[in-house]
Amino acid sequence: MALRSGCEVTGRLFYALAVALTPLSLASAILLFVINLIGLGLGPLAIGALNDALTASYGTQAIRYSLFIMVATNLWAAYHFFAGARTIRADIAAAG
Repeated sequence: MALRSGCEVTGRLFYALAVALTPLSLASAILLFVINLIGLGLGPLAIGALNDALTASYGTQAIRYSLFIMVATNLWAAYHFFAGARTIRADIAAAG
């Protein structure tokens, strides 16, 4: 199965971790709440704030750089999910 994006990979890893450490219904509820709160609430706000901050330097191209910074942030997060995945089995065994 081909992976479509870094967000899909990190989302699946986060979901797997949440399900492994908590009951399924609680993990699903918390996961969806956090994804909606951060992704839909703070995402557009962060891009808008970056765009406003970069407009003085880049003019109409500021939105391009704002979106690029957000994509780079997602790649940074994906790296940390993969780095944390190396120890997930040991962490789950220690917790249970």
